Amino acid sequence: MGEHTRHIAGLDFVSDVGGNADALERLLAKMGYVKFEEIYRHPEGRILVQPGDLFDGLHQNVRVYDILRPMVEEGHARVINGNHEVLHICFARGIFEEGPVCNPPFMRKVLRTTLDEIVAGSSLHREMTGWLQTLPLMITFKDAGVRTAHACYDELAERILLPYRDEGGALSEAVYDKFSRRIMTPSFEGSLGEELVASAVNRVVNGPEIKLPSEYFLDFGKGEGVRHFVRPYYWRDVDRMFPFERLFREGREAAIGDDPLERDKFFTALCGQVEGGLHARQERMPTIVGHFSLAQAPHINADKLLCVDYTDRLTAYRVDVDAARDENGHHIFHEDNLVWVPF
Repeated sequence: MGEHTRHIAGLDFVSDVGGNADALERLLAKMGYVKFEEIYRHPEGRILVQPGDLFDGLHQNVRVYDILRPMVEEGHARVINGNHEVLHICFARGIFEEGPVCNPPFMRKVLRTTLDEIVAGSSLHREMTGWLQTLPLMITFKDAGVRTAHACYDELAERILLPYRDEGGALSEAVYDKFSRRIMTPSFEGSLGEELVASAVNRVVNGPEIKLPSEYFLDFGKGEGVRHFVRPYYWRDVDRMFPFERLFREGREAAIGDDPLERDKFFTALCGQVEGGLHARQERMPTIVGHFSLAQAPHINADKLLCVDYTDRLTAYRVDVDAARDENGHHIFHEDNLVWVPF
């Protein structure tokens, strides 16, 4: 999906900018990008690859848009949609086509900092969300032996969505219509085909989801609420797959954390809900994602999986197209290729 074949010198993957234009410009400068005629570019022909979640953190969202869109249009960047971009598209459909009453409150909460800057329904809002609809969900860079999606490069989802994309990988109006109906109207029951399409989009932009056993919940702190499903760190072994520091059992004040007895209780409760058991996902080719807001120092997460979304620093992974490959022609991850700036 969104296969890219143009010859380039290198790729610089930077995910989850989150409305932080200052950090983005500092990282671009650190990687050698320069501004020429108001557009950032790399003098050696490298391009920036942004795997989604451009917006909705700090209040610099318009600046982020003004930096990245010209880079894309001039061939100096590729951007794919993450869960925040998809929500923006769905929110705009509610504004322009059916009225704001169709947008549930959680959407305004998630998109708040961007909507503080861009008036919902304005010409700029229409322009921005219209541009987002032209972006793909997944890209494979054959020349570099690497691929990217916001949360999960899922081959089944890719096949399901194949009939609904254009030559550049952008999804059709029909897909966004199906997905927006699903998230805006909890009681909406679509056909099997509609559910498959909406689930495919969700898996790519949010990652695999598992419903928690009834007595468990995730608590994300003041103002963030609780969640009764979990998006596991699917590349990890089972004992490190879940955010136990945020996972609670009803009737217990403390999070499960490192308590071995509580972990055993959780896995016992979960076991009956997961067909085929839990295991670390193995990627078919090197895959770069964002989305997961990791707290550790940037590192290689698995043999063929790298996440570049960290809570305290804007992180990039740099791929040289002419670097040595493995026997399958795939890129080999090296920690020396990671660079970052503090948020």
